[in-house]
Amino acid sequence: MSGLRFEDVTLRYPGAEAPALEGLTLDVPAGQRTVLLGPSGCGKTTALRIAAGLERQGAGRVLLDGAPLDRLPPERRGVVLVFQDQMLFPHMDVAANIGFGLRMRRRPAREIAQAVEAALERVQLSGLGARPIGALSGGQRQRVALARALVLRPRVLLLDEPLASLDAHLRGEMQALILDLQQQEGLTLLVVTHDQQEAALLGQRVGLMLKGRLRQLGPPEALWQRPVDAEVARFFGARRLVEGVSRAGVFDCALGRLALPEGAPEGKGHLMIRPEGVRLLPGAGADGHAARVVARQFLGRQSLLTLDLGGTCIEALVAPEDAPDIGAALRVALPPEALWPLPAPTTQR
Repeated sequence: MSGLRFEDVTLRYPGAEAPALEGLTLDVPAGQRTVLLGPSGCGKTTALRIAAGLERQGAGRVLLDGAPLDRLPPERRGVVLVFQDQMLFPHMDVAANIGFGLRMRRRPAREIAQAVEAALERVQLSGLGARPIGALSGGQRQRVALARALVLRPRVLLLDEPLASLDAHLRGEMQALILDLQQQEGLTLLVVTHDQQEAALLGQRVGLMLKGRLRQLGPPEALWQRPVDAEVARFFGARRLVEGVSRAGVFDCALGRLALPEGAPEGKGHLMIRPEGVRLLPGAGADGHAARVVARQFLGRQSLLTLDLGGTCIEALVAPEDAPDIGAALRVALPPEALWPLPAPTTQR
């Protein structure tokens, strides 16, 4: 497969109890957006640094379009990393920062000037080449860092938490810019983030990293709706799991026999019930499951309800105006698309 490839890459820092990265095998397809998602310390930034040549793995190898990168210095890899803190030079103006890499490659001054102007236009900073870095907003500095990478025409662009320091409004602008640039120029993009919404928006494929290992890789919808195990499900907000057995498209548990979506795995384990999939039913008819509201939390655009279904508690997300009072009795539906069975945990080695 063309693009960037990690093959069984492992790195353990001296004195560390566990590897920072363990057995990472990952394809980053050419011309596509791949996102590594996970909490701090899970190994996702380490993977970027290894790909860029800033760290050397202890085992495994990294390839670009089938050719090994491991013996190449960073400047010859065709892989450019945009750091979380941008690492701009405060004593240089915008144009000098953007053209720095080209000067290090000893490109002609005229070529550098033309490339810088084109990059400024691509990141929507035309006319700001002479502005000091200290006079820029956070969003503008992030655009400069992106432009400095783009002028090098990388074969792979790596972004390490590119929007972490921006407020919500600026994050939205930068997300749109990254998507536009990637689509217009066919960039091969590998992004690292801890933000689930950002991963879902930017990633055509998302890989979840936990404790140095890649736990699941696929389209964003698959990770949220069909996690491979309980640990992955909990990362994506499924805090209350129901014990039981999946068999022949049905999950038998304390809530009864619940119909599952097509393709559900079988066996003993737990049931994930997505809070946004739970439906509150009008009236007091015979349909659904009897429930009582035991807690209600306002989250802004939604309210999170904790519901007691005969001794088994689940959660539901509803519009704030539809949230019943604590103590209210109601009935709820658990449609198959809101459910997914998870295997029983295995003994850790």
